[in-house]
Amino acid sequence: MKKSIKLLNKIFVLTLLLIVIFTLSGCGSMKKELSRSKEVTITFFQYLNEEKYEDATKLFHPDTNYTVNALKDTVEKLEQSYNLNFNEEFKIERSTSINISLFDSQFDGTRAEVTFEALLGEDEIYIYILTVENDNGYGIYSLNIQNR
Repeated sequence: MKKSIKLLNKIFVLTLLLIVIFTLSGCGSMKKELSRSKEVTITFFQYLNEEKYEDATKLFHPDTNYTVNALKDTVEKLEQSYNLNFNEEFKIERSTSINISLFDSQFDGTRAEVTFEALLGEDEIYIYILTVENDNGYGIYSLNIQNR
């Protein structure tokens, strides 16, 4: 009986140690993906600000086949519908949610979903960005913008 209690204690400690190790290793991946998502979002908005639509479309994942004309149309609709001006200064205030799958079978690779609170000029907006990395490359798979 005494041996089985010691064995259970060792199993408990080992399990707890494994949980801590997996949690800490996951935090590194989360920080990396958050940083990558933030960087690609800032770069994307810089390109929109400078009207470099071709460069902006290169930030999209190759699987999306997003075109320069589609991006121009989307920007125009957003500016009209939400009264946004992409020529204004862009600033991320903070991330409000992050969801990372180190392997997602839908994309056959890593998927990171991040929501940011940001400013576009004086307009407060939410940005939801989905980035994917797989054998075909890395990039924006989806990007949604809403007024706050």
